[in-house]
Amino acid sequence: TWDVKTTTYNTSGVKTGYVVDYDAGEARSQMSFAYTGGILTNRTITNSDGSASEASYNTSGEMQHVRNTASDGTMFVLGGTGDNTLTGGSNDDLFEGGTGNDIFEFSGTVGNDTILDFTDGQDRLDLSAYGYTTLADLQNASAISEVDGNTVIDLGADGSVTLNGLALSDFDSSDLFGLPS
Repeated sequence: TWDVKTTTYNTSGVKTGYVVDYDAGEARSQMSFAYTGGILTNRTITNSDGSASEASYNTSGEMQHVRNTASDGTMFVLGGTGDNTLTGGSNDDLFEGGTGNDIFEFSGTVGNDTILDFTDGQDRLDLSAYGYTTLADLQNASAISEVDGNTVIDLGADGSVTLNGLALSDFDSSDLFGLPS
């Protein structure tokens, strides 16, 4: 059995989503109607051990992203076939963007995250929350290095981002989102 717990509306009175609880809150599903490409469906399941899984699909049934969270808070974030914006949590997360031109967005405390499939010239990092919009910004702050063939960006107390398999010599300002105009 299930029942609708919450219905949300925007300022114009248009329904933007609802939350459905199943079996005493062991699973949760949310449908959102605020998507420029049509209806976007979000599904989140929280297991009794604290682990969770989230997925988003557009009206064509194309997966937009999947986010699995282990009981220790570590996330595995998987992008779909399109152009995705992927975010993680405050623990050591793993990202795989899949195909498309993906943006990996980081802000606040992120842990020591790893992007498994960063594609130079296609995918981009959004580090603008830390004031990094160019390669020079990272170099001036001594925040970028290469470790064992991987580009590593040091965010200080907020964590780090490792671009697995991407040499530092292949990383440039075009790989960053938020370039000044």
